[in-house]
Amino acid sequence: MAARKKKEKTSAIVQPSEVVRETTHQLLSHSQLIYSIFHADAAVVVENLGFGDVYVSDAPNVEIGNEQQRLLFKEQRIFNGVAKLFFATGSEPVVSILEVK
Repeated sequence: MAARKKKEKTSAIVQPSEVVRETTHQLLSHSQLIYSIFHADAAVVVENLGFGDVYVSDAPNVEIGNEQQRLLFKEQRIFNGVAKLFFATGSEPVVSILEVK
């Protein structure tokens, strides 16, 4: 009987096959943004491109200082099956939002 190989851990990030919408927003200092998803069946990739921290959630309770919602410079977060995303910031970050299928 052959020895079983251990399963390797794989990343939860799925490579997108097609970007169906791409936007970039520079948020104002101490502001909020509600982003409506255009393609309901798309995964949404949010990336902080810099100039400050941004807080993002798929629920309207996004708040500055909540470490679980915080995206630092060059960090990404993927949301699946959401209709809206909620952003808050205390600075002026630039945020990339990709909808991918």
